[in-house]
Amino acid sequence: MSKAKIAIIGAGVIGLSVAVRLLESCGDLVAITVIAERFHPNITSNGAGGMVYPDVAAEDERLLVTMEYLRGLQSSGVADEAGVSLMPTFLYFLTPRERPWWAGTVPEFEMLTRAEALQRGLSPGSYEAVFSFKSYVIEPKKYLPWLMSKFQKLGGNFEQRRVAAIQELQTDYQLAVNCTGLGARDLARDQDLHPVRGQIVAVRVPLSLKQHPEAHTWDPEEGERLTYIIPHSEVTLLGGTRNHGDWSQVPDPQLTDRIYKECLQLVPGLEGSEIVETWACLRPARSTVRLELESVFPFLPVVHCYGHGGRGYILHWGCALEVQKLVETCLKEKGLL
Repeated sequence: MSKAKIAIIGAGVIGLSVAVRLLESCGDLVAITVIAERFHPNITSNGAGGMVYPDVAAEDERLLVTMEYLRGLQSSGVADEAGVSLMPTFLYFLTPRERPWWAGTVPEFEMLTRAEALQRGLSPGSYEAVFSFKSYVIEPKKYLPWLMSKFQKLGGNFEQRRVAAIQELQTDYQLAVNCTGLGARDLARDQDLHPVRGQIVAVRVPLSLKQHPEAHTWDPEEGERLTYIIPHSEVTLLGGTRNHGDWSQVPDPQLTDRIYKECLQLVPGLEGSEIVETWACLRPARSTVRLELESVFPFLPVVHCYGHGGRGYILHWGCALEVQKLVETCLKEKGLL
């Protein structure tokens, strides 16, 4: 039996994760090509903070699967190479909180009152409660090349070009997976998809902070402000913003100043940090993640997987496993697997 040919459109963290997972699960039965107009480092996924922790009020299976996968990377000894670290994290709230559903899913979870947080040496900012735990931080500048290398070692191929219409692929492929993020607004004609602009400031922190990296973030409530501090290996990322419908990718100097000052209030030890770079990226948001099989073209089934907003890294491996199941079911029904 000849190999089933699969095209994965998009080379962000979602597309690459799907590509790797399909080759891991289907092995010699499929030939996979990742097709994209842009690859790392010129993609949205490269500019993300990459912090992975339970950021929702209700249980999320995709998130839990991703966290279990990251635990596996750590136990297998490849976490450093992949740019994955487990880091002390502090999540701040403006009002008192009850123990969350996910307390048992993260290491070293503790609930702190304001008084207890102050005793621990945390900032005397405007908060009433803190969740202290360890979260995974994925560094995109290491993780994306690691995924690309793994995909190639498994036998995958890359092709750099723009796919203007999915129909272009039906001559050469038996199935396509659409992981184009905001590009799906045109490719899949999905007007539910919209940008959420995020601006990030990369700084070199004082040695005292670099030697003891900690992630800090406010409760992600509704609104455009989103304060976080996420250490990476060479720089620390300060954020941020959450501007719905804003297509600008030009950094705003006034926002840079505001982000720095708000992060400084949260962690005074940032005083004296050198600003290295600023950038703005567009999160591909949707009312819900679209993850489904569509058979609108007679000879080319399409699995859509996009609309993750700012949760691409949080959900990426859980979504990849769901895509794998849809792809395998579809290929078996067509007699290709």
